[in-house]
Amino acid sequence: MPRPKRPTRPVAAANASPLAEAGEIAAGLVDSIGAVLKGAGKTPIGASSLAPRLDFNRVLISRILNAVKCDDPLEALQRLPGPESLRGFVTGMGRIGVPATRVKAALRVIDRFDALISDRYGTRSALNAAICSHAPSMQRRLELESRQRVFAGMRELRGFEAETWLSTSVVFPHREDPSKLNVLLLQGFIGLRQLRSDLPIYFDFMLVGRGGPEPEAVADIPTASVGLEDLYTNPPADTEILEVDGRKVYRLAQEQVGKDVVCDMLSFVRVPGFMPRYANPQGRRMGPFALIKAPVKTLHFDILLADGLVDGSDPELFVFSPGPQTGVNVNDRVNSLDRVAVPERVEVVPPGPGRFEVPAVPNYRRMLERIARAAGQDLDAMRVHRLSVAHPPFGFEFVSTFRLRAAAR
Repeated sequence: MPRPKRPTRPVAAANASPLAEAGEIAAGLVDSIGAVLKGAGKTPIGASSLAPRLDFNRVLISRILNAVKCDDPLEALQRLPGPESLRGFVTGMGRIGVPATRVKAALRVIDRFDALISDRYGTRSALNAAICSHAPSMQRRLELESRQRVFAGMRELRGFEAETWLSTSVVFPHREDPSKLNVLLLQGFIGLRQLRSDLPIYFDFMLVGRGGPEPEAVADIPTASVGLEDLYTNPPADTEILEVDGRKVYRLAQEQVGKDVVCDMLSFVRVPGFMPRYANPQGRRMGPFALIKAPVKTLHFDILLADGLVDGSDPELFVFSPGPQTGVNVNDRVNSLDRVAVPERVEVVPPGPGRFEVPAVPNYRRMLERIARAAGQDLDAMRVHRLSVAHPPFGFEFVSTFRLRAAAR
């Protein structure tokens, strides 16, 4: 189909704010495409019935039909496919009996939509980013779609993917030093799959306190030490352990690819003296982090706190985009320049028998029971802070923070 000549932009539209102009065009698209659909007479309006008659993609038809049902025109604009697809759909509807006046009216608005993208924003993705601030639902949709694109690209570049990145910290008092807190950290992959045999896969498992002093010692030990392998969903990963500058680095030894070659790889870390027992100074935020160094579909990030440790305030999430350094101090206002807004929040999970039944982590409760036993803690009495993120962006740092209680005077 030859590209239609772009119409001259009206003076009023040129002087309008970008969002106002986008809203006007969005409303016009909803109305005119809706009129086209109503003009189909007795023709069944559904993606399955229209696709063969129009010789048009069923998924695109479904997107159009769902978009025009939106109450908010800008949300409809975000959901609609691009101008070329809209032209093809509307023209096809004309061939099956929709009056030409309705088709031409819709095509005129589609031409304005095309001009808005080309002249004002440059690309469709730039338009979507500009209008997403209009409503939280639009922000969430843009965020998820963008994350999915990043995930798809990074798994091809890195040559592997995983269903879940698990990071669970169990924080409890130091038995020998009442001024300190210990942490037991369970972290790693569930459903790890290699996609390319030409790229070696290396991992290291880190824990650094955010806003607290360096821990006294870190002992990175296999999960076999607390007997977790029998609770894995998939076979344990076949790994080689390397020493790099005094740190353990794991290399995935297997080099097989395929949808059924899936493994789990969890690391158990003990960190005595992870942070001070009491707030110093009062109000200072503390907490572990999850640094996304692999393409994963889900981040499951829990902090389990022994009773009476925190001051009762709500947990707070800090997310930082990739920068020149990791280990961002959330209490340093300069670092806030790299902070990004995300729709997720840290949840305080209420007590109950089902709070450790997590689809992303099969056998999670049984794992935690063994870890809590090793820490001498009552699992069901612990306070749980939870963060779940779909397709967390590669390189982003998620810091789940809390405030400790002040020492009694």
